[in-house]
Amino acid sequence: MRYDPLSPAAYSLHGLITRLRPDDDIGYPLCVETVWLLAQLYGELGRYQVSVDLVRVGDDDAADDDPVKVYGLGPARVREGQFVEGVRFRLTHVPFPTAGLYEFRLTLEGFPEPLATERVLLEA
Repeated sequence: MRYDPLSPAAYSLHGLITRLRPDDDIGYPLCVETVWLLAQLYGELGRYQVSVDLVRVGDDDAADDDPVKVYGLGPARVREGQFVEGVRFRLTHVPFPTAGLYEFRLTLEGFPEPLATERVLLEA
């Protein structure tokens, strides 16, 4: 995860999941028990409140304003003397109400836009 105020081309969630399909006998709604988010932080020293929003993406390729679920993941630290700080967060009971396209959004408290996004396709 990276934030540079002069060039906010931040990303780190790429390849989190590419696509999912429930077994025929399960169908939707689907609840994935555990998804691990791994990130590397660097930048200004400090503690940052991290969250991940899961939103559904409509047919017009625009993400819904109302998240399916918000994960308040707590603080992540960038410590002195560490070039890169590795962190991991456990997302539990990740809900997918229907088949379709969903987007994970990595956010930090105090920043207006997500630092990173990653989309996943849920197949019927």
